[in-house]
Amino acid sequence: MDNIAKQMYIQEAYDQTYGLFDYDDPNASSLGLVRMHNAERLDRCDRFHSLLQRFIQHRLHDLLGISFIEFLKLPRSTIELIFEVSADTALAKTDELDALKDTITEGSK
Repeated sequence: MDNIAKQMYIQEAYDQTYGLFDYDDPNASSLGLVRMHNAERLDRCDRFHSLLQRFIQHRLHDLLGISFIEFLKLPRSTIELIFEVSADTALAKTDELDALKDTITEGSK
């Protein structure tokens, strides 16, 4: 087997492993081989994306009253502490809401 054939097999294995292109699908667009796939996007796995996602998820703007840019200026240790405390707070609120729900359910019976 020559190097070109080896490269083709490696490329096909890569594409199929990561779900980038299905060589067995007769309706697959040939442009699928060269387009940007979500599995290959590096901007989705960088620290900025992760912090933004967690900032929104934890509702830190509402909780702390600071913008995301202000949040990014904080030391890393402070950011991790805020995430830890906000997660604990969210769990406590969930427990409170569950207890309230149980009280309301029992009261309506």
